[in-house]
Amino acid sequence: DPACNQNDGPGTCLEPITNGIGVHRGDTTNAASSLEPECTLGSDGREIVYSAIFDETTMVCATTSGSEFDTVLYVRSACADPAAEVACDDDGGDGNSSEVEFEAVAGTEYFFVIDGYSSAHYGAYTFNLRDQGCQANLLNDGCQSPVTAQVGTASGQNSDSGAVHESPECGGSGAEI
Repeated sequence: DPACNQNDGPGTCLEPITNGIGVHRGDTTNAASSLEPECTLGSDGREIVYSAIFDETTMVCATTSGSEFDTVLYVRSACADPAAEVACDDDGGDGNSSEVEFEAVAGTEYFFVIDGYSSAHYGAYTFNLRDQGCQANLLNDGCQSPVTAQVGTASGQNSDSGAVHESPECGGSGAEI
């Protein structure tokens, strides 16, 4: 992919991070700037690329809530192709964070790009990816006291650990952390 040749390490189009569903943290300080979102043309921030393939067609929610800089979040079905952008947001989440929701088609690889609004916006980010819509409460299945689990971290490596654990009184069957 010629558009990504200058940026071919972990967290790029050529080598996206493939952690999947969960909460991922990393830093864009040393990332390159080779992509540009359609919803904020002219954005030249540094970016990190994740990818995911969903087993079933489902609503997907991705956010950058908790990030330490002004983010732009966009999703593509072909990483370096702006025409393949399926969702894009700048500041639709809390504060300067971004949030996208879309219907993911089973078996399609999606590329999630965490980008800075401009070249001055980079640093520590939090990337939240769920296979439910943005309004769904993943951990509260009608229970009064949901258990919150932190799932994995990512900083240029493909690592993810832990799982959601629901309390037994809620009928949870999640794995132990």
